Order: sequence, then structure tokens, then C-alpha cells
Amino acid sequence: MATYTDLFTAASDSVLQQRVSVALTVSASAILEDPLSTLEERNWSQGVLYEPAREAKKALRYILAKNQGATVAQIQNSTDVQIQTQVDAIVDALVAALNNL
Repeated sequence: MATYTDLFTAASDSVLQQRVSVALTVSASAILEDPLSTLEERNWSQGVLYEPAREAKKALRYILAKNQGATVAQIQNSTDVQIQTQVDAIVDALVAALNNL
């Protein structure tokens, strides 16, 4: 189990930030291609595409908090599919936070 100090340090891991950034971009592009997406989802997606690194830092902190029971090694060794699954699972919360829903 990661300590809070471990999680704080992992939030600055540039490789994790890059991987989350790509996963966010994948999620955002799927939303933009979906004709049934909401205005709030589209606004969030545009923010991701405009500043993916900034949004990745936010998303990574959220993912780390949700996975605090894992070790840092487990988090860092997550597959791309696992990271994408984690990102997809928090998109609604990120959209809601951006739009104060």
C-alpha cells in the first residue's frame, strides 16, 4: 500500500503523466466523435485537447487517490489498457467537476 508521501511523489512522475495524458486524449476524442455527447462533455474534451498535460496532472491525482491501496510499483507498472480503464472510469467525475454539476 502506497503512503501519502509515495502518492504525492507519484503524482509528479512524468511517465505516468504522459500515459494519463494520452489516455485522456483517447477519451476526449471518443466524446467529440459521439453525436450524443453533451455540451459539458464536449467542453471538457476541448480542454483536454487544448492542454492535455494540465488535465493529466489533475486526472493522475484522482487516479492515485482512487488506487491508494496499490503500491507505487503496481501503479507505475500498469498497462496502457489498465490506465485507459482508470481514465474512462473518472471522465464523468472530471466533466462534472469542470462544469460544477
